[in-house]
Amino acid sequence: MSFLRKLFGSSSQPASDAGIYLQVRCKRCGSLIRVRIDSRNDLSQRDEDDNLFVRKTLVDDRCYSRIELEAVFSPKRQLLNCEINGGTLVAGEENTTTSTR
Repeated sequence: MSFLRKLFGSSSQPASDAGIYLQVRCKRCGSLIRVRIDSRNDLSQRDEDDNLFVRKTLVDDRCYSRIELEAVFSPKRQLLNCEINGGTLVAGEENTTTSTR
């Protein structure tokens, strides 16, 4: 087993998650969808300012409705604005926005 650990690598610490997590509630059926935004790969630079944005299309697994999400983040990866068609952003204790960067 030590040979496999040396070959594939072993880390005592888990890899850090650079994800930003949002929760969206479907307007049609009310189910909760957890969305992961990779802060290193999913965010794009906006042309008009230094802020970052992402567009995602979500599909609910209960009623299969499409939910379109467009979010704007500051350069420090903090959520500034979020527009959602077909759902609503869950705020407060139910929503966990975590960035390790």
